[in-house]
Amino acid sequence: MLQQDHLLAISEQDKRPANDLFDNTVAEILIKRCIRCHNPVELSGALDLTSAKGLATGGTSGPVINSESPNDSRLVELVEHRKKPRMPLDQPRLPGSSIEALKTWIAAGAPYTRELTAPTAAREQIKVDRSFWSFRRLQDVVVPRTNKANTKNPVDAFIASSWRAAK
Repeated sequence: MLQQDHLLAISEQDKRPANDLFDNTVAEILIKRCIRCHNPVELSGALDLTSAKGLATGGTSGPVINSESPNDSRLVELVEHRKKPRMPLDQPRLPGSSIEALKTWIAAGAPYTRELTAPTAAREQIKVDRSFWSFRRLQDVVVPRTNKANTKNPVDAFIASSWRAAK
């Protein structure tokens, strides 16, 4: 209960930067890298990372955060690949900036400003996927002008233009 008491002791004023960190960074990390497996439906390791309640409950290995010593948090140990199972499972280690953001968030009491339900995660992932070049709407482009007679196709004009730019 000490962990929960510590979480409650943080004033609303002190939570503002941590809430912003959650909204701007941590939620995206959890959505992209964690809650696919750690949600109320799948509950891998009996851990639900979609809500503050799930995080506070922990998983089969016990509590996953230690706000007094974020570096010793099970969550941090796993994403830093210091302990097994390395998380995200069968994926590369999270970037250092993401791990530091998680540590800062944990030190601030790991507040959630909203639940990250599986449908929310799916919508966020769709938003990210749709930004990929192949999902963007087609747009008219201006074919570069060339003075070469061997540009029989507009693609040739783009290639010739890039060659000119590279010289």
